[in-house]
Amino acid sequence: MYGRHSSYRQITEWHPFFYEQHIVEGFGVPFCFDVVGICAQDHGVAPVKVSHLDHRHEIFRTALDDNPYPQATLYEKNEVPAQLNRLKSIAASCNLLPADEAYLIDSGMAAILGASLDLHALGKQKIMVLISQPRIPLARPWMEESLPDFLNTTPAISPENASNNCSSIWPMGN
Repeated sequence: MYGRHSSYRQITEWHPFFYEQHIVEGFGVPFCFDVVGICAQDHGVAPVKVSHLDHRHEIFRTALDDNPYPQATLYEKNEVPAQLNRLKSIAASCNLLPADEAYLIDSGMAAILGASLDLHALGKQKIMVLISQPRIPLARPWMEESLPDFLNTTPAISPENASNNCSSIWPMGN
């Protein structure tokens, strides 16, 4: 018996999606799917003296050079690039999911893609998605110059310079 939760059944075998299974089944939904989408923040393993965020942005830039849409960074479970080691590891576990297909994407790109599919954004030719991050202390021991106490990877956006930044906004489409 589990107290007032006596209807819970005891599961004795742990697996990588143990907690997710409990959440889904807790809503009365069977834990089996046609398609699963998974996102996780993945910086990859940056080369020495390259910040993890710069490395992450370079991975995105490379993927987006050929196809300038956020879904260019959405990968089938067997096609995740090796440098995305966290997503690659999750993809290897996807074979344990009761699903016909699994797709993976970095959480930052998932946020951009999801926001672009918002009802208010649909049908628009140009949209801007800003992802806010908390102020992050930054220390780079190999750099001698003084660094600010936060990391800001996005240029300041203001009404005056927003139109100048439109070149970095993805066009809508496939």
